[in-house]
Amino acid sequence: MTRTPHDALFKRLFSIPEHVRDEVAALLPASVVEAIDWETLRQERAEVVAPGLEMRASDVIYRARLKDDGEALVWFAFEHQSTPDPMMAYRMLRLAVWLWERHLAGGAKRLPLFVPIVVFQGPGQWTAPRRLSELIVGAGALERALGHPVCELVLIVDALSLVPETEIARRTSSPFLRLGLWALRGRGVPMPNRVDAWADALAELARQRKGGAITSILRYHLYTAPLESRSWWDRAAERSRAGEERYMRTLADSFIDEGREEGLKRGRAEGREEGREEGIALGRADALRRIVERRFGAVPDDFAARIESADHATVDRWLDRAIDAASVEGVFADD
Repeated sequence: MTRTPHDALFKRLFSIPEHVRDEVAALLPASVVEAIDWETLRQERAEVVAPGLEMRASDVIYRARLKDDGEALVWFAFEHQSTPDPMMAYRMLRLAVWLWERHLAGGAKRLPLFVPIVVFQGPGQWTAPRRLSELIVGAGALERALGHPVCELVLIVDALSLVPETEIARRTSSPFLRLGLWALRGRGVPMPNRVDAWADALAELARQRKGGAITSILRYHLYTAPLESRSWWDRAAERSRAGEERYMRTLADSFIDEGREEGLKRGRAEGREEGREEGIALGRADALRRIVERRFGAVPDDFAARIESADHATVDRWLDRAIDAASVEGVFADD
């Protein structure tokens, strides 16, 4: 399970091979990209088997073959970072060694090429060392004396905050990757002059019936963006009724999750097992109130009282109606 909304979106984006190719093509020279047989691109198993090697949730590893040597492999290791990690080059080296050892254990006689890519969503430049030699005492002096590196691994860093959104758009034809990188870059919030571009990308996903991609983007937006920034959705909703309904369902799910977690915490603090069920009930009732407020304004007092006294099944029924009802009265009709 991923540990942050950032990791969750990152992993979802790069679970798609076409997105991997587009990102590599944006970061590496064309001659390198052309040397790779992209038809052989496959995601690599990344379970931890080496003692002491912690595989982060955001680690994404792919392999492909080279065109000129069908037996030669190249590995692309993707890591997402919100802040610069001073030891990232060393961490990538450990990952490379682990992959090489696993590869050699299968009888191979040569080591695949290893390409370490860091997608950095923090502000400004990546300020941590990019070269392994920067972490090794005396490596620089020895390199200067010998005239060549003695131990090296160089990170390829995609510092998203330094890449204009228009340039990111040119990297790919995928609206999901485009919108996902924009979202990581802006932590779920578009610049005022980019709201329409975000909305158009979301509407394109809706036309393509990419429901899972829409949910991933919206969930990231809901969990990372401040409440006052959510007005951008109003303009997106004008372009996609299907997208609006999915947004409301995602919003409801996030509210329910928040209530469940709060109930679990309360139950543990009081030593009660029923905290879980209480949390689910609180979350659903709170989700209903917030969805109604989001769509129709403040919940009328009589409806608020009905929510407080309703059983679980009734709240669930109202919550389903609140997603697409035409009026607040329609949410509670016939009950």
